[in-house]
Amino acid sequence: MIKLETYLTEAVLGQVLAELFPLDSIKKQYKFSGNKFKYDYALENSKILVEFDGYRHYCDVQTIQRDALKSNVSEWDIIRIPYYVQLEPRTVKYFFGQTTTVVDSTYPHGWIDKKAMLPASYCELGVERCIQELEMLPVDVMNECLVSLTNRPTASKYVYPKMFEKLIQS
Repeated sequence: MIKLETYLTEAVLGQVLAELFPLDSIKKQYKFSGNKFKYDYALENSKILVEFDGYRHYCDVQTIQRDALKSNVSEWDIIRIPYYVQLEPRTVKYFFGQTTTVVDSTYPHGWIDKKAMLPASYCELGVERCIQELEMLPVDVMNECLVSLTNRPTASKYVYPKMFEKLIQS
């Protein structure tokens, strides 16, 4: 059992994948022959690619465009895990379709850490991407993420862009 007490990172994701898929061959920084892209993790037996999307995947237009290309060049399933979502039983079921007791997180979903890049700093494409991802998450997980924005103590009143307001009010 992995008990996550801090926010998810790419390195921690590798440990979680090893627990969730003990019989699979897990490769880090996987690259297909003839494909210029590297993927954070590959579950070779299951033919699943797993990408951990840090804040640059929401702030940098070129990174967002590259992610779209990466998603279209492989016949394998691609799972993208945003940095503001933690892995715990509900999200493991959502991302991987598994009911599990091998991973749990006491760290809340959302933009909790003081160092976490807030949605107000995202580029327009990043805001759109984030909203799409939030809307696809289990409703309770989405709400926990949104509550983290409204409860965030910050010197700036610009925590989230106006495009988020309809999500937060619903």
